Amino acid sequence: GEVDILVKTDNFPISLIEALRLSSVNEKYISEHIDKIYKYDTLGYEYNFIISYVKTSDFYDFYERYRNYIISYNYPYEMTSYDIDNYKQFAEIKTIEVNLNRENIDTKLLHILVHIPN
Repeated sequence: GEVDILVKTDNFPISLIEALRLSSVNEKYISEHIDKIYKYDTLGYEYNFIISYVKTSDFYDFYERYRNYIISYNYPYEMTSYDIDNYKQFAEIKTIEVNLNRENIDTKLLHILVHIPN
């Protein structure tokens, strides 16, 4: 496959965005999209994004399982830290920002989970 969205400024690429539709924490499917980002990010963008549209009846439980998977994931670069749920003002959005050391440069993969209620 191809990357869903390549963000450019002045015709220069700066970020990749992958979009997923999830109803469960499908680890294989999530892994494929994480790996796809790093297959196509050959420059080492400061920020990349995975936006997951989540259709589930128990969003918080889903978020906890997703978070546990993401923070234990074996990324292609060393994970140095992570921040969770920085946007608490939105009940139907959860975030996990993973900080990765790529050639001694701090890069980020921001997971954004958007709840689509049943």
